[in-house]
Amino acid sequence: KPKLPGHEESYNPPKEYVPTEEEKAGWALLPPEERPGYVPQAFDCLRHVPLYGDFIKERFERCLDLYLCPRVRKKRMFIDPKTLVPKLPKPQDLQPFPQTLAMRFSGHTGCVRCISPHPSGQWLASGSDDGSVRLWEVATGRCSAKWKLGEPVTSVGWCPNPALQLLAAAVGKRVVLVLSGLGGEEVESAARAACKVGGWWYLLGLNSDLFVAGVLSCCSCLLRCVCSCHLSVPPTRRAHKA
Repeated sequence: KPKLPGHEESYNPPKEYVPTEEEKAGWALLPPEERPGYVPQAFDCLRHVPLYGDFIKERFERCLDLYLCPRVRKKRMFIDPKTLVPKLPKPQDLQPFPQTLAMRFSGHTGCVRCISPHPSGQWLASGSDDGSVRLWEVATGRCSAKWKLGEPVTSVGWCPNPALQLLAAAVGKRVVLVLSGLGGEEVESAARAACKVGGWWYLLGLNSDLFVAGVLSCCSCLLRCVCSCHLSVPPTRRAHKA
């Protein structure tokens, strides 16, 4: 950062800043790189100050720099769009991966919309467009139970309380609580007491459009309510296990 101009750079500096003729002669004998860059001079008034001596020279050198500067020619790039697509690896290079069918769960006649594994990992619940909920044994692929709900099932979920073994299914604008039959008579009695239902499953009608089929969270929230307290809404429909 250059320093600010001082008294020596004034057009009429004090006499102690103005060099004598002897000092000027001594500076003239020095090499060019050792000479001072600016020699103070005194003028009577500002209009007596002459033009900057190197003004024309520096302006000419600047014009030469602009004229003789190298010009870069912009080249137009032709890129094939196919080269921008990354090359995918061959399936043979991704091995090992499963190539054989280990287990098939056959039974649904419509598209399977949702599945929910049991916390123990032994059972698997699935819902389909055929209006049924099936309970599968994971180890063998056997269908242990089946419930016909009449409408496409878009979401299923297990009760987080292992003492109830309830299964929730979203059917249209309704949530169905199914007694899965797992855990024995004591667990089933506790689940029936929580739902206050004597049938195999409890159907709760939801009139709000917020409870749309396919939202798994509504099943989980309803199951938590069943686990924490008794339901005060009376059942709208009861049916028996198919």
